[in-house]
Amino acid sequence: MNWKRIIRNTLLVLVGLVGLLLTFEILNKSSGGFFATPAVKELVEKDIVNLNAPAVQKLVQDNLGKPQLLFIYASWCPFCKRQFVSVNQLRGAYDADHLTVHYISVDDDVWSLAEFLNKEYPEKPFKPFHVEAQPREAFYDVFRNMGYTVKGGIPLILLLDKKGKPFKQFTGLTEMKYLLENVEKTL
Repeated sequence: MNWKRIIRNTLLVLVGLVGLLLTFEILNKSSGGFFATPAVKELVEKDIVNLNAPAVQKLVQDNLGKPQLLFIYASWCPFCKRQFVSVNQLRGAYDADHLTVHYISVDDDVWSLAEFLNKEYPEKPFKPFHVEAQPREAFYDVFRNMGYTVKGGIPLILLLDKKGKPFKQFTGLTEMKYLLENVEKTL
C-alpha cells in the first residue's frame, strides 16, 4: 500500500470539494441569488427599494411636514443590529403622521440585505431601502451638503426637522433616551 498516494488523492478530493463549495458561494452572491429562497428573491424583486443620491433627496422632499429619522446601517454590523431595537421602538412610539423613519442599508449587495431581513424581520414591518454600491459617496454627499459631517461610520442616524433640515446626527450605537429627547424637540 502506497501511503503517499493515498494521502495525495485524499488531499486532491478535499481541495476539489472546497473549490466546489466556493464556486457555489460565488454563484449564490454574484448571480442574483441563484440559490436564494423564494422569500429572499421576493424581497429583492418587490420590497427593497434601491436608492441613489437623487432618490434620497426625493425621499426627504416627499416627507416634509413631519420630522424624519434616517437610520443608515448594514446587515453585517453588530452595532447596527443592536440599534435596530431602539429605532423600531422609536418608530412604534410615534405614528406615521408625526415621525417618518427610513431604514437605509449600505450593504455591498442587496442579497445579503434580503437574507438578513428575511431572517430577522420576516413580517416586513418597515420599507427597506438599499443604497446602490457604486455611487455611495454621492449618497453621503447629499447629507454633507445639508450640513451633516457624514464620514461613513455606521450605525448612522440622521434626524431632520419638519422642513427637512438637519437637526441632529448620531454615529455609533445610540441610547433610546437620546433619540426620544431629540425627536421630541423636532415635533
